[in-house]
Amino acid sequence: MRKHIFSNILAIASLLFISACGGGSETSDPVNSNADIRETAQEVTISFIQMNDLHANLTSHNEASIIGENENLLISKAGGLSRIASKVAEIRTANSNNILMNIGDTFHGGGEALFSNGNAIVDPVNLLNIDIGVPGNWDFAYGPVVTNARFGNLTHDDVQRPNYDLLAANATYRIPPQLESNRLAQNALQNLFNYTAGDPFLPATKIIERSGIKIGFIGITSDIVERMHPILAFNIEFLQGESEYLALISDSADQLRSDGANIVVVMSELGIQKDWALANLLDSGKVQVFFSAHTHEITQQALVSQSGALVVEAGNDSYLGQMDITFANGQMTATDWQLHYLDSNIAEDQTMLALVTQQRAPYVVDTPNLSIPSVSITSGSLADLIPSPNNQILAHGLDKVIYTSATPLHRYHSLQSDFNNFFTDLLRLDNQTDIAMTPGFRFSPVIIPSADHFSGEESDYVWQSENPEILSGEVSVKDVYRFFPAPYNLAKGDISIGGIKSVIEQNLEAVYSTEIFNQSGGWTDGFSGIDLILDLTETNGARVKSLSFSESQTIPEDDFVISVTGCARPFDQEAETTLCSYSGFENVTPLINPQTGEAYASADYFIDQLVSNSPILNQLIIRRNIVDESALAQWPSSEFVQPLEGAKVSE
Repeated sequence: MRKHIFSNILAIASLLFISACGGGSETSDPVNSNADIRETAQEVTISFIQMNDLHANLTSHNEASIIGENENLLISKAGGLSRIASKVAEIRTANSNNILMNIGDTFHGGGEALFSNGNAIVDPVNLLNIDIGVPGNWDFAYGPVVTNARFGNLTHDDVQRPNYDLLAANATYRIPPQLESNRLAQNALQNLFNYTAGDPFLPATKIIERSGIKIGFIGITSDIVERMHPILAFNIEFLQGESEYLALISDSADQLRSDGANIVVVMSELGIQKDWALANLLDSGKVQVFFSAHTHEITQQALVSQSGALVVEAGNDSYLGQMDITFANGQMTATDWQLHYLDSNIAEDQTMLALVTQQRAPYVVDTPNLSIPSVSITSGSLADLIPSPNNQILAHGLDKVIYTSATPLHRYHSLQSDFNNFFTDLLRLDNQTDIAMTPGFRFSPVIIPSADHFSGEESDYVWQSENPEILSGEVSVKDVYRFFPAPYNLAKGDISIGGIKSVIEQNLEAVYSTEIFNQSGGWTDGFSGIDLILDLTETNGARVKSLSFSESQTIPEDDFVISVTGCARPFDQEAETTLCSYSGFENVTPLINPQTGEAYASADYFIDQLVSNSPILNQLIIRRNIVDESALAQWPSSEFVQPLEGAKVSE
């Protein structure tokens, strides 16, 4: 990976800060992987082990890493809990003074998770003996009953709980807005869920001691839960705004110091872009390290902020981060950040592998015939407020290969990805609408055919593998549920060209705004049927320079009405005017699954298309229909998939 380049002034300022507060004369190179692990009466090194964004990946999967400086991509089998367990054990054996942190998005993200409400993931994660963690936005995605039973005060026999302490300084219990005028319902809800409005949902901070060193932890979960869907934040309020987070972190750090903490670290699911912004604005000395999650960015070298705080993120389940911090006489004197890639060179832990195999067994048989288990409230005055989950059936075993793709399928580019292009082309052609759109999820499997079999334009990247069998293009049912971790329903609607431009502008603002706290989850939505010329460095609302129809190359007037195939979230209150969470549509009607007579879920639709080998699939090729006139550096020529400071003009 490219190493982030920092100004000498910032680096020197950071070294001076660490020396001043630690009394030491030397700080180790953050990239040096040979730092001594030593402990004397005066000196101790603590290993902070960071895992983040597991996304319920029980097993290994294809992962891409950059080779050297030529931007070629090496595809390897990596990640999975058995390799995580193996590397954690190795680090713990090397240094008994360690703390294992699990930050964000753990129990949601694949078929095993979806069809168990996350229960299939809990026991394997608990086997890791995690010390402390933070829930992520996807951990709230099963709805309020599971959320309150897994993390809050609600007891429910059908929901398993993690066995480690969790923090969330920015989440507070509340009365749901729809119950503000109904005192009886308010009381019933608080009694049922065992909470009082205004209380913290989870503790804000915790001090953990190792060999006399007290580490103060501040935990921050994601702030985008309500934007994913209001029902997911039913009785929980999440802090919003840059200044509010600065005050929260500053006040929490002061309290931890007064309680005896030698250093303060933040575990944050806000994403590295927001954490970097906060670290640069904090007063010097408030926080020593931000351990970031949510954005899946890979920091080979720790970022050094203007406050002196280091900022790191360890990708996803294919990586473990290790921050060794050395103390002398209770003062921090040195840091050493290492990023461990968990590919096939890491042996699998056999105990964890056996448990994972056991947990997956019901989901990999030929015909599981499993539905999403319902843990909703089914009676009483609150039943209508907490709806049941989608009516989906797991008809095929997760490991069944159902298609061989002639094009790469992945979401490695924040602006335009091969999978989003493939899926929206399928939607548009099959449903005969002018355009199609799909949400810009931040994660997916990596499916790459041999380069000899590519269809369409030349791929952006040179894909390589030490194991040629990986370059097979095979798509399994498991892969589909990773492309659609929360299988939304499909629907059609109408909108004007001006309206779709507004939708695109909103999305680009959420991904590329230089006002970092205006960003909110995911990467750019996928579109089919239109060509776009953009300037990502333009001001909000002015990034779309031109929109034309791909096939005719005509540029329609803003009042021209087009048909769209897109996504419809269950339980949307304004379902007839909303597609893919955007308002302004008309005549929105669900696509119907002919096998069930109900709304078609995206994963079911995609599986049916692949299993039947729809003729349309043969028409789908690699394409690029979005041009950014600003030529903003994008991954892999840039270290960060989503720009660290938004789409800033290069200086």
